[in-house]
Amino acid sequence: MENKNRYIGYIAKFLGFILCFALIYFKDLNLQFINGIENDLRFAGITSGSLLLLDLIIFILENRKRLKTILISFNPFKRFKKLRLSFSYLLKIEKEDYLLVYNELNNRYVPVGGVYKYDPKETYKLFEKCRIERDTKTIVTNGEYDLRIFLNDRFKLKNILDWFDKFENRELDPWREFNEELISTGILSKDHFQYINYTKMFEINTGIHKDNYRDNQDSLKIYTIFKVDDYNSSHNQALELLKVKHDNRVIWASAEDIRNEFCIVNGKEFKISPTAKLLLNRYEDPKEF
Repeated sequence: MENKNRYIGYIAKFLGFILCFALIYFKDLNLQFINGIENDLRFAGITSGSLLLLDLIIFILENRKRLKTILISFNPFKRFKKLRLSFSYLLKIEKEDYLLVYNELNNRYVPVGGVYKYDPKETYKLFEKCRIERDTKTIVTNGEYDLRIFLNDRFKLKNILDWFDKFENRELDPWREFNEELISTGILSKDHFQYINYTKMFEINTGIHKDNYRDNQDSLKIYTIFKVDDYNSSHNQALELLKVKHDNRVIWASAEDIRNEFCIVNGKEFKISPTAKLLLNRYEDPKEF
C-alpha cells in the first residue's frame, strides 16, 4: 500500500505540472477563466514539478544500489515474463587459507553457505500479491522454503527487494548453514563451536541477466558475504586441528587456488566452484557462475 500511494503521488504531481503549464501556454484554447490567474497556475506548476523532482531524487537515493535493476523490471513488454530470484549467503572462514566444503551435487568444493529460508505463513499474502511461486525444479537437499523462487510480475520486484532488505519473516544469520554443513556432519565439534561471531562484509546483486546454467532463464541473484571472526581459543584450536586432519569433506584453499578453480592436496587435484571467488572481493561477476 505504501508503494502504491507513492506511485499515485508521482502521477498526481506530474499531471499537475503538465496541466498548469498547458492551461497557460495553449492560447488557442481561449479559456476565459485563466485570465488573471496565470501567475497562480505558474506557481502551482512549478511547485508540482519541484515536488516531483524531489520525489525522484529521494527514490534514486533510496534505491541507488539497485536502481538499474528496478528500472529494467518496469519494462511493460516483459512484465509477466517469469523471473527467477535467488537470495544466498556465503561464509568466509579464513585461517590464512579459506575453508571450503565438498558439494556432491556439482562435484566441487564450495564455500559454507546456502539459500536463505523464509516463513511461508507470514509471507503468504506478500508472495500471493507478487505472484511468487517456488522453484521446485532445482534439486537440493532440505530445499523447502528456500528463497529460490519465481516472480511472475516483474513490476513487483521492488516489493520483494524491499521486503528482503527489511529482514522480516526470513532467515537473518548464517548459523543454520554453518551448523548443517560443519557441526551436524561432525567436521567440527559442537563442543568447540556452540556459536559463531560474524560480520557482514558486502552484498552482491547480479542484476537481471540470462542464466547460462538454466537454459538462459532470466534471473536475478543476490549474495550476502559474511566473515566468521573473533575466534575464541576453542574456535582456534578446532580450526587448527581441522587443518592437519585428513578429511576429504573439506579443503583449505589459498586465494590463488580459488582464482584458478582447483586445488592440489597430496598430489590429487580437486575442483573449486567459481562462487568461492566471491569470498575474495566484491568485484567478481557471479552472473557467470
